[in-house]
Amino acid sequence: MVNELDALDGAQSVVLDLDCWSSRVALPPVALDSLVAVSNDSAHTPEEMAACLALKGLTLPPERIVLAGATAASLLVGRRVLPLTSGSIRRLLRRLGARIDPDSPEVVLV
Repeated sequence: MVNELDALDGAQSVVLDLDCWSSRVALPPVALDSLVAVSNDSAHTPEEMAACLALKGLTLPPERIVLAGATAASLLVGRRVLPLTSGSIRRLLRRLGARIDPDSPEVVLV
């Protein structure tokens, strides 16, 4: 049987589902060079997740973290949005250029 961590040695890139990763599993340095982390997390920004991961020993820049809520927010630039989301995602929407409009939204983000 192949050790999954040994298989990372030859990989050109690694996509890691954060819901499956345990901080008790050390990733080899070669994997960290090409690692992209993904999650269906809808409440946090990549910057917040990077800080959280750093506390668990995984240093990863926010631009290599793909989160469902932040990705959805990035699709709504310039749109009128009713965000039924966390404060972090509401702030991200504003920062990206979405217009928060609870009275006549084009899109409801849940």
